[in-house]
Amino acid sequence: RYMHPSNKDIARTNQLALGLPITFKPDRFEYYSGLGDLYYQRQHYQAALEQYKGGIKLGHQYVQKLYPEDYQQKLRHLYLHLARTLTALGENFAARAVLQTYLQIFNDDPIIATELANLSS
Repeated sequence: RYMHPSNKDIARTNQLALGLPITFKPDRFEYYSGLGDLYYQRQHYQAALEQYKGGIKLGHQYVQKLYPEDYQQKLRHLYLHLARTLTALGENFAARAVLQTYLQIFNDDPIIATELANLSS
């Protein structure tokens, strides 16, 4: 049997739920990366390309500031998927250039190095 909460309980719940301001902090990097991944999975490579490029245009310092603990992994994901998108579009030269750019920033990354070696063969 349902019992409607008392006015006191409703007031307390409202105070707890609405008493603290809710802030939304947009994360443009996750937006670009996530939307790029979605387009990539659906094989909408041109749309994925634009999203990944948008993420890279934010700059490494932006990503490092947002994700000080794992910014390299987040950037690796972005560069790797940008290269794979370019490959899917038949742009192997550009894909190699993307991976080489990443390796200039983070020079010992075996995942990117392997991907680059596979592209070059």
